[in-house]
Amino acid sequence: MTLRCTTVQRDHQHRKMKLFGCVSHFDGSSLYEKDCPYSTFCLKKTYELTLLNGEVVKGAERSCAPQLYNYQTYDGTQWRQKNKIEDTAYSEGCFPAETQGIKSPATEHCYCSGNLCNSAKPSREPPHHHTDAMAVIFVFNAMKYIRSLR
Repeated sequence: MTLRCTTVQRDHQHRKMKLFGCVSHFDGSSLYEKDCPYSTFCLKKTYELTLLNGEVVKGAERSCAPQLYNYQTYDGTQWRQKNKIEDTAYSEGCFPAETQGIKSPATEHCYCSGNLCNSAKPSREPPHHHTDAMAVIFVFNAMKYIRSLR
């Protein structure tokens, strides 16, 4: 079964958001859905940039995660194009983009594996907030249990 993702991408050449129609009218409808036969993850990339005048520009791009690896093989008589889906390229969750010393917008890449999972609106809570709280509760209860065994 082919994964479906919400797809809204930035047109870098024209510095506008686009997707088979005007992104300012993005409503999460099926117009913004795309089959992703070469992906096992959907991607949502969010970014935030503070301009010199103090104005903050925020944006989001949604797409199929790029996982298609193209390569050539020689079968003894000719070269042939091969394709492979790199299913271990990403793991589920949100990760900050590495800037490698270059001043760039604060960017976060979120990968998910469910159909249309990248269509959710951004959360106002920090990423993994609930996961961290659950980990603290788990460790607390584990320590309490270990102490009760003494």
